[in-house]
Amino acid sequence: MAPTAAGAANGFSSTSWIPFTGAPTFTLPRAGEYSYLFGAMLQASGFTGTYEVYCRLNVGGTGSGAIKFVAVGQYNGGQVAGAPFAYASGAVAVSMEVAAQTATLSNAALGWFTITPRRVS
Repeated sequence: MAPTAAGAANGFSSTSWIPFTGAPTFTLPRAGEYSYLFGAMLQASGFTGTYEVYCRLNVGGTGSGAIKFVAVGQYNGGQVAGAPFAYASGAVAVSMEVAAQTATLSNAALGWFTITPRRVS
């Protein structure tokens, strides 16, 4: 699958994993082993001290490959990317999720991913 990106900023302040609003989604057509490359722009909006902002893939309801950005100042942000490996048990959805280390207003934007089949059934 070619890289897929989607754009608007997603403001959140959750310490639990929540859907990355506006990020791409994809349904894997077959069970198998897949490699993923994904990333996003993560940013601190509110700031009371250094904290981490996270992004990960959700493959069929299971989180995979969490990546983080360490915010050290208000409006501090950057691009992050990761490359997890996961097994899909069938035609499952792939989506992105975000969370923060503390309940501080954060942003996630420009979520993208590429999926490469390694062995499918």
